[in-house]
Amino acid sequence: MSENEKQITRRDFVNASAMIGGAAIMAGKVPMAVAADGPLIKLPADFGPCPRKLEDFLRYIVQRRSAEGLNSLSMNETGPKPVRIGTIQNGTPGDMYLAFTASAAYRYSWSRFHRDAAFRDRAFFLMDSTVRIRKNGDWDDGGLNSYFGLHGLALAVLSWKETGDVDAARLQTWTDAVIKGADDGLMRLHYGPYRYSPLTSQYANPEMYFLSGLAAAWKLTGQDRYRVEAAHGLARYDEWLFDGGGMAYFLRSSPQHGYQTMAVKSIALYWDLTGDPYALDFLKRLKPYYPNVVHRTGMVTDAEHPQIKHIFGFMTNPAGPAIIALATGDGTNRFAADAALKITADEVDNLTPSYGKVSVEWYNFQLSTYAAAALRLMEKHPMPEAVDPGARRVFLDAGFRGVRSQWDDFIAASTSRQMSDSVAGAYIADPKEKTVPIESAVDGVYFEVLRTNGDKKVSFSCTEWEPMTTYASAEGLATQSSMSRLFALYWAEVPRLGDDDRGTTQDSDWSSIQHWAVWQDYLVGLSALRSHGAGGDAGDVARVRWRLSPMKRKLKIAEQTDKSLRFQYGRLQADLTCLDQKGGAVFKPEEITEAPRQAWTPLLTRSAPWVGGDYINVASVIRPSNAKGTVQVKELKNGAAALFMEPGTKKAHVWVVNLTRATTNYLMDVPQGMNVRTYKRTVHLPPVPPGQPAHAGLEGGETAIFVVEAAQSIDPVALLAGLRESAKSPLMV
Repeated sequence: MSENEKQITRRDFVNASAMIGGAAIMAGKVPMAVAADGPLIKLPADFGPCPRKLEDFLRYIVQRRSAEGLNSLSMNETGPKPVRIGTIQNGTPGDMYLAFTASAAYRYSWSRFHRDAAFRDRAFFLMDSTVRIRKNGDWDDGGLNSYFGLHGLALAVLSWKETGDVDAARLQTWTDAVIKGADDGLMRLHYGPYRYSPLTSQYANPEMYFLSGLAAAWKLTGQDRYRVEAAHGLARYDEWLFDGGGMAYFLRSSPQHGYQTMAVKSIALYWDLTGDPYALDFLKRLKPYYPNVVHRTGMVTDAEHPQIKHIFGFMTNPAGPAIIALATGDGTNRFAADAALKITADEVDNLTPSYGKVSVEWYNFQLSTYAAAALRLMEKHPMPEAVDPGARRVFLDAGFRGVRSQWDDFIAASTSRQMSDSVAGAYIADPKEKTVPIESAVDGVYFEVLRTNGDKKVSFSCTEWEPMTTYASAEGLATQSSMSRLFALYWAEVPRLGDDDRGTTQDSDWSSIQHWAVWQDYLVGLSALRSHGAGGDAGDVARVRWRLSPMKRKLKIAEQTDKSLRFQYGRLQADLTCLDQKGGAVFKPEEITEAPRQAWTPLLTRSAPWVGGDYINVASVIRPSNAKGTVQVKELKNGAAALFMEPGTKKAHVWVVNLTRATTNYLMDVPQGMNVRTYKRTVHLPPVPPGQPAHAGLEGGETAIFVVEAAQSIDPVALLAGLRESAKSPLMV
């Protein structure tokens, strides 16, 4: 039997621990011989269904994930992809995330593994093995592990030290590894004034992990330089917080949902370890995020994921809002945690989601640390009672760069986030559904151009890194607009700039102007897809595509022509209209059968060839089948308008948009007895003089809102009839 094929036994491990301590294991001197008493004891891992109560859920996660992980430790290095002995992930940060989670399962009296020797033996074997692999303190594997390695290692060592059950020799070996990892990381990541790094304060989630690792290193060693650098690291991100509680993800981009939760956990751990009041203030500023993002059914919209991470199957980790609730006493975050819990528990129980055919992989070792962190805070802070943030809300979210809506069971989101391939979605959430509670969804509206590149098609649908954006809002109506070139999806490369000769495969001669509004339970889009160059081979196509979910549901088409399509999908209804176009764009309803397969979803297509100036202007009106009120759309020269009005009321919103890059002025006659207020962005413009039309001067892709109020009922037909483009020079306001 070769050295790598021999198993380490429980006796070998225990004897090595007792007699030679961690230093010998670190040096690789642990004997690898088969002993009579067999290998390390297997841990019980049958915990039954995942609980649906928050506190029970957190306890369940740390116990089950620890047992499953520690049972998976490699005891040999055979096989096509051998794993180093004593690890699960070859001594990478994931191994230390598991060790941190395991410390929570060991330290609490309610745990099945409280002070359990067999459990401790496996956890120590994992930590000894990983420390041996990383004995030089080098966690840099060509990625971000210099950030993540210290986070997992330092928190695991500290948490196990706090149990009082780590022998002095082993603890010293682990602590030395923490010092080496912290020092090596500080040098590699160029912290401090002596070396500039373009990563410093530009990549929030890994740097938050690193600073909480530094805080743990300070707690372990008493070396104040670690605490000082951690405090500096947090302070660099002060200006990265948006008003809605979101933290910029990368290079001042919008928040990314999973990475936001990483930042929340790490800032909370840093605060718990240091008591820094600045960190607590930071957590208080993060409070609005989860109540805004998580619908009361637990659903998070597909549009939440920016930068090529446009996926449907993801969830809110309940421990994220639970951590905010514990740190700040905020009940709305407890509400968000409770709402997210059902979906997450469904995921843990491997239930098949409503949108797909297979279950979604649940908690990895990194995600499990959120539960361990929340339990750590629960040692000192009570969990507040849940407070409902309100089911009927429509609001602008600066961090999201768009509109969020939570209106009963209807959810809508529209965004101008950079690197997104769809900026809008409308959803009906059904608590009876499993995993992701979607009754029906238009979970993306895609403006895209498919071009031939050799023997394959290239899809240009991704917006620029920094699209031109604007918005307008008035009471009850929020709108967001984005004007952007279309690119092919990319990550490692950036678009061709200037004289860069990398080729044009990432560039498109097409742009989109997208305006989206949310009013009550309506999502309305007034948008344009426009060509700026000649070209296109046979089979190339420019199109607008409405993607539908979940699977196994057919459209009910109410009306269809080449220029319009009305359909119902579950409880969602959609009116799609080609307002104006140049080049022969038509709907393809004959190809529509069921969703969400790409070729079978509603399509407005324009086949090649095309020339500069070809365009497609389109309106999308999406709402539940029982929606109250009415929305009417009017085509305008170079733009469009939508009128929103509840039945029987004496108030209406008229939304006007520009669908070209030119400057345009729109006028609206004000009937006698009516009062008009005009808004661009959130600015209330000067009132309209008596007898004069209301006007909105719109540059490029701008938008404006007229709020019309009257003493008597408003005639929507007459109001829209008085809306027109000015024949005179634009009056900019």
